[in-house]
Amino acid sequence: MNQVFSLAIFYILSRQLSKESFGAFNWSLPFDPLDPDRAAGQWRALWNAWRAGMRAALPVDIDAAGAWLRAGADPEPGGKAWRAAEETYLKRVADDLYLRRSYPDFDRLCAGGGFFHWAQVLYGEVSRAIRSYPAAAEGGA
Repeated sequence: MNQVFSLAIFYILSRQLSKESFGAFNWSLPFDPLDPDRAAGQWRALWNAWRAGMRAALPVDIDAAGAWLRAGADPEPGGKAWRAAEETYLKRVADDLYLRRSYPDFDRLCAGGGFFHWAQVLYGEVSRAIRSYPAAAEGGA
């Protein structure tokens, strides 16, 4: 069950991952099996994200989330992680009508802490797995 969970999560997220989001790696990312309680918690988190996303646009962008997570995931305004996410978001929002309509600027995306919450929920675990992968640490293969 744990390996199935890992594969399912990787498949779902790999459909959205980009080199800009989480850095370069060779797409052969191994996942260690999760213990059953942790796997169940991840499924609940994804289910809750899906349900919330059916009611309103989630305040998260995968590329900005990746930049924020890579830079240390600190929600402090003006900090290194904030600036990295903001810079990435400004590039993305210029080309994405959905983002521009829902969250036209980075401050609106971050209002109420939603961006930071959903970035961790949706991409935090994968980001940690990628950062622990040797090819990611070396700049990719």
